[in-house]
Amino acid sequence: MSVTSVNLPRVSFTLRTFNLQEGLRRNSLGLFRVQNQLASGLRFQRPSEDVLRAAATVKFDQRLDQLDQVGRNLERVNGVLTEVESALQSAVDLFRHAQTLALQSVDDGTTADERKALIPVVNSVLDQLLSVGNRRYLNNYLFAGQQVQPPFVHSDDGVVYTGDAGRLETIIDTDMSTGTYTIPGTEFFAATSSQVVGAVDLDPVVERRTRLSDLRGTTGTGVELGRVQIEVGSDAYVVDLTGAATLGDVIDRLNAALPPTLRVDLGARGLA
Repeated sequence: MSVTSVNLPRVSFTLRTFNLQEGLRRNSLGLFRVQNQLASGLRFQRPSEDVLRAAATVKFDQRLDQLDQVGRNLERVNGVLTEVESALQSAVDLFRHAQTLALQSVDDGTTADERKALIPVVNSVLDQLLSVGNRRYLNNYLFAGQQVQPPFVHSDDGVVYTGDAGRLETIIDTDMSTGTYTIPGTEFFAATSSQVVGAVDLDPVVERRTRLSDLRGTTGTGVELGRVQIEVGSDAYVVDLTGAATLGDVIDRLNAALPPTLRVDLGARGLA
C-alpha cells in the first residue's frame, strides 16, 4: 500500500488535496479487494478484475463440466451393460428350459396327457422370455433399438418385434466422441427372420403355351381331359378336350364348338 506524495512544488493546495484523496481511494479499493479475497477464497469477484485469469477459469470450468458429464454417461452405460448381461443370462436359462421341455415332449415315453400338461409350462416360458425382451433400465427399453415403446408384443400370429435395428449412443470422452451401448432385439433374440425364398412360383401366370400337365391344382390331381358340356341358357355345347396339351389347345377347341357370339379367352386368373 502506498500514499501519493502531496508535497509537490508549484501545485495548488486544491490539486494536492485531490491527489491525496485519489491515493487514499485507490488504497482503500485495493484493501477492499484483499479483504474480499480473504473472506471468499476467490482471487476475483468479477471477470473484469482479471480478464486473462477469468478466461482461463471459464475454460477450466467447462472442462470440469465435460468430465462430469462423461462420468455420468459412463455410469449409465455401465448400468445398461450390467442389465443386458443379466437379461442375457436369464434368456439363456429360459432357452435351456424350453429345450428340455421340447425333448421331453417328443420322448416316446411321454403320453398325450403329459404333453398336454406341458402347454401351460411352455406358455409360461414364452411369457418370461417376453418379459426379458421388454426389460428396461432408467425408463429405456434395452432391446427396442431407438424406439420408446415395448419392443415385443403379443399378436394373433405370436410375438411381433416393434423395435428397430438402431442402437443408443452417448458421449464417452471429452473430445465429444460417441459410442453405442445397446443391442437391438434383432440381434439379441434374432427377432426378425430373413425373407423366405423358394424355388417354386406360388403365384404363376398362365399363358396359352402353359402345359396342362403343369396345372396340378390344390389337390395335386391335375386336369382330367375328356368331354365337357357347356350350357348357355337353354343351349348346350359338348366339347371333346381329349388330347389337348396346352391351354391354347383348350381355348381353340372351346371357341370352335361355341357360336361366334361366345368367345373364350385367357384372362389374368385363367380362362374367361
